[in-house]
Amino acid sequence: MAAPSLIAVIFINMLGFGIIVPLLPFYAKSFDAPAWQIALVFSAYSAGAFFGEPFWGRLSDKYGRKPILISTIAGNCLCYLALAFAPSVWVALGVRFLGGLASGNGSVIQGYIADVTPPEKRARPCPSCSSSVRAAPARRSSTTSPAAGRPSAKRSDIPSWAVSCC
Repeated sequence: MAAPSLIAVIFINMLGFGIIVPLLPFYAKSFDAPAWQIALVFSAYSAGAFFGEPFWGRLSDKYGRKPILISTIAGNCLCYLALAFAPSVWVALGVRFLGGLASGNGSVIQGYIADVTPPEKRARPCPSCSSSVRAAPARRSSTTSPAAGRPSAKRSDIPSWAVSCC
């Protein structure tokens, strides 16, 4: 019953990571920022998630999984809105870092899954949580060659369904 909402949270987190990629040239132009600053804006989300994971996990142990998931999603949505109105590259960097902090709720999701899963079946659902992260690169590698995204003629690539089932 909770699976669709947890999948939606994971989707929002993945969307938050990649949503800025098509906007990077526009940010560079409007902020008149060099490439290294734009790279910092892009990587700030991952840095925030790195520090947010243990923080939200510890907090969810203390206050509960659902309130933390709701607050992190709300914080993430506010960061998306703030990013749209960022007046400078440094504000965008800070907003992306805060958005990454708010998206660091993967440990909360896995804790929630562990809470609702019987002990004898706990080993199965947690890896499937992260299989969506592993399936995207595998799907790309099984359908394209490394050279400029051309279709691959190789049969030795691992299909994405095989990776997502691991």
